[in-house]
Amino acid sequence: MPGINVRGRHLLYRQCEIDFQLELSRGASCMASCQTDENLRQEVQSTVLSFLETHGPASFEMFRDVLAVKLSARGRRDAAMYVASYPVPPQVTV
Repeated sequence: MPGINVRGRHLLYRQCEIDFQLELSRGASCMASCQTDENLRQEVQSTVLSFLETHGPASFEMFRDVLAVKLSARGRRDAAMYVASYPVPPQVTV
């Protein structure tokens, strides 16, 4: 997130962990247990779609970044890299 200092980014990260604890835990657990690239892609898509349906696109970038960190901490750097590269959906203005 450009324009946000390190302290601000850390606060946003912590808030994301609190606000989306269930989604982060579920997503990281399911993705970490995937045995194939195809299963990983399907799980990432399922997690992303579920998050977007529930919370919308405004917080997606931070959610995605925190999820990637959680996967890396579980030893799944491959999954973390895939999640981190997932495109941020465009904001829909009404």
